[in-house]
Amino acid sequence: MFEATPFWTATEANRAINETLRWWNLLVGYWRKMETIVTVANSASYLLSSTLILPARVNFSSYPLDIGTIFDLFQARPNWIAETSSLGAPVPPRPTIWAPIGMKRIAIWPSDPVGGTTLVVDAVRSTPVLTLDTDFIDIGREEFSNLGGEALHILAFKEGGARWESTLHWHQDFLKAALARNSMLYASDFYRRAAGLDFGRAQHRMRREELESKGQQAPQGQPQ
Repeated sequence: MFEATPFWTATEANRAINETLRWWNLLVGYWRKMETIVTVANSASYLLSSTLILPARVNFSSYPLDIGTIFDLFQARPNWIAETSSLGAPVPPRPTIWAPIGMKRIAIWPSDPVGGTTLVVDAVRSTPVLTLDTDFIDIGREEFSNLGGEALHILAFKEGGARWESTLHWHQDFLKAALARNSMLYASDFYRRAAGLDFGRAQHRMRREELESKGQQAPQGQPQ
């Protein structure tokens, strides 16, 4: 059990809570915002507002754009920055691709030759920062337990040793909760192992190692 007197200060507790919220937003993109940008004639790139940190989807007027990369655009269309939708085939008659440029800027191809059309950007916004005890965030009650457990796990690192290790299950519960909200995390072997969901072959010794530990040899032709 934890001591009656916490091992951390109120300032450290606030920092742990804010760190937990940042990790949560990073893993699941919980806080989002729609932003409308008006296109500028012949402009291929656009800067996002200071509150947006990671674009997820972009629409040109009512048309959803496919996501691409700057590398792919240069590989396929070396002069893509100067290409507008008025050039004609094989350039499409409106923008069809958007690509992130870092975290605060996006590019579209082909660019709008006239301007004045709306780009609607669905993006992850900055994580709210709590500074006062009266501050609050727009988050469901079902998240309280996992977020609180992760904050305690972060705080226990200060004490270390067995006390910190005893909080690892809270950390794994936090990772599993993020996994439930963002299925793309399943693609990461490292993440699944950190969440205690995928041990893989590292958990099992090879057949040869098992036999040698018993003073035996693996039969010829037998899988090892």
